[in-house]
Amino acid sequence: VAQPRQRSRRVADLTGLKIWPTAVPLLKYIAQQNVVLPSTRIVELGSGVGVVGIGLAALGAQVLLTDPDLPVALSESEESTTCTLLQANIDRNAHLLDNRARVARLVWGNDQDANNAKPLDIVIASDVLYNPDYYKDLAHSIHYLDAPAIIAYQPRLPAHKETTFFDLLQPDFQLDYSGPIPDSPCQVYHLQPRKRKR
Repeated sequence: VAQPRQRSRRVADLTGLKIWPTAVPLLKYIAQQNVVLPSTRIVELGSGVGVVGIGLAALGAQVLLTDPDLPVALSESEESTTCTLLQANIDRNAHLLDNRARVARLVWGNDQDANNAKPLDIVIASDVLYNPDYYKDLAHSIHYLDAPAIIAYQPRLPAHKETTFFDLLQPDFQLDYSGPIPDSPCQVYHLQPRKRKR
């Protein structure tokens, strides 16, 4: 992925422009657990460069990779967005995907964006717990999508503050802490809605 630069120095938040540490372990974990079957409809939150979503689509799932579509300045004369770069990664891997991967804007907390992601069978999210300021909006979108979910993260915050995110989901989701993935920094939670919306 091209890195944002301006006069030979980086500019912009690189959050959605790098491979995060839990991406590959989560993809391997899902593949080994047979959690996702061919034709499963997945919404991936915070797809970034698309490693997990593209990998799941290569395994046969129908994947909607989402990101907030933030503007990115690649140089003083070249601009793009996170979703445009994500689509470029899908295009680079099209020979593996057979049209099973799509990109959409989804800003956490935005009900219209989340509604556009339906219908779905499962939500996948990798390394989205890096900033507690986003927890409320992320939890809101997961509530709105109202589907089983797998969330993986690498503990980074003092006193494992990431677990406070799951407190926001506890009333409406059964939480199953699956523990760390062997040989990785990845912690995994499975979420199951307690009741379906009518």
